[in-house]
Amino acid sequence: MNIRALVVDDERPARNELIYLIKKIGGIEVCGEASSALEALKKVVELRPELVFLDIQMEPVNGIVLARKIMEDPHPPFIVFATAYDKYAVEAFEINAMDYILKPFSEGRIRTTIERILDKINENKSYNVNNKEQLLDLLEKLTEKKTFEKIPVWQGDRIILLDPEDIVFIVTTEGKNTVLKTVTGEYEASYSIGEMEESLSHSVFFKPHRSFLINLNYIKEIEPWFHNTYQLVMKNYENEKIPVSRNRVKEFKKAINLKK
Repeated sequence: MNIRALVVDDERPARNELIYLIKKIGGIEVCGEASSALEALKKVVELRPELVFLDIQMEPVNGIVLARKIMEDPHPPFIVFATAYDKYAVEAFEINAMDYILKPFSEGRIRTTIERILDKINENKSYNVNNKEQLLDLLEKLTEKKTFEKIPVWQGDRIILLDPEDIVFIVTTEGKNTVLKTVTGEYEASYSIGEMEESLSHSVFFKPHRSFLINLNYIKEIEPWFHNTYQLVMKNYENEKIPVSRNRVKEFKKAINLKK
């Protein structure tokens, strides 16, 4: 009988990719998926999976908080963390022999992880919950929100450090990376737009649309658009219109003190 797994990630493309790779590798049946911590908890109770693939960075409740809750169960499922975090978090996983997979996903890494998990389950091994709690404490410290003073980005084969105040706006690319449009040019960064939003000053930066994060100081024009929404024209990038989503109009007006 196949081991049953629950896949938890707040981004559908990431869930779809992981589910595809799990099915391709075989040996594990994906019994469900969840896009939030609350949905995941309900499905853990309902489905009783032996294994949970869990993204660390979810909103509003992250994977570490969810893992703590799952581990309150007397017989918790095995947890495999999916992470895009820095080398220090990965070292913590390695030292404590906790299972993890790195984003972007690698079929080889997932295959190795699945084989290791299957061996543990077949041998009826279980968690040392105290050790896992210590590791979760460590990971929580390593993955605390950081505020950017300088942002490392690639320029050809070298890395340069950008000042946040030079950013005009940020736009998502395929996957989780972003392009930073600045007063001096465009740069790619290996941060998701959610990570950028968390780490930049909310008094200056605003997210008018799920794919954009703007520096309010660089708005040049505000153009009325369909359904009482707006398009924004930014300094230095006048040919690129940025939409304001309908559900962000009220917050946008508040952010720029627009009374009408």
